[in-house]
Amino acid sequence: MKYLFEDREDDVLSVLYRNAYPVSVTRDFVYSNGSGNLYGIAESISKSYASENILVFLDVVPDNRETMKTYSKLSGLYSNSGGRVITMPIICTEHYFIKSIQGSSVIKDTTGLDACCEVLPWRESGMLVTDNDRKKAKNFERFCKLFLIKALKDCAKHSRDVNKSNAEYGYYYTLDCLCEGNKDWCVSDLLIDKAIRFVHQFPCYPLGDLGSPSRTLLDRDKLLDLNEILCTWHNAKIQEFGTQNICETLTSLKDAGFN
Repeated sequence: MKYLFEDREDDVLSVLYRNAYPVSVTRDFVYSNGSGNLYGIAESISKSYASENILVFLDVVPDNRETMKTYSKLSGLYSNSGGRVITMPIICTEHYFIKSIQGSSVIKDTTGLDACCEVLPWRESGMLVTDNDRKKAKNFERFCKLFLIKALKDCAKHSRDVNKSNAEYGYYYTLDCLCEGNKDWCVSDLLIDKAIRFVHQFPCYPLGDLGSPSRTLLDRDKLLDLNEILCTWHNAKIQEFGTQNICETLTSLKDAGFN
């Protein structure tokens, strides 16, 4: 199976995610470097690897209509590929990472934490202090990104943002804690443990991670069931956000003769 992610390969969250897997698994990871490239890459992989199934992880954010447009387009590949391209409408990578560090000492300010972890309407959050904050937080995913800049210690910030001189940037994602730059608030936490904890927040993830090597591969029917569960959750959640970005399940589409 090939696994297609919309993120950049060198993004610190992508780096942390891969640390949960041996090379024998990560060699099947493909990164599109942006959701706009997903369709073309998924289509190309399906043609180049005619016998391979492709699991696409796509951020489908409750208050971002563009993500639903991308999902709808990718859903067409399910039938066009003979049912081999299956798209999982996950929330967003930042949400799952924040859940993985909940209660951690790398969080210096919990304002906005509940909204990020529970996927709650965020526009009235006390984290939005300045006009620049409000400008950056265009949707739930962007709100989570802002949390990862404002609320975390330097070693765990997702982006350098305005602090270009952050000498500890990337430490949390690439090193064991305690690292050589440890502070009095640091606690021991192995990189492999941080990575596995992160991966396990997702509703599904590639088989073969170092934390649960005995897990069984989900077959196509179970993946379709999970797609339906995630779409149903999304469609209930958008009521809270006051949006109309309906998620159509893959099974609601014309099945390519695979029942």
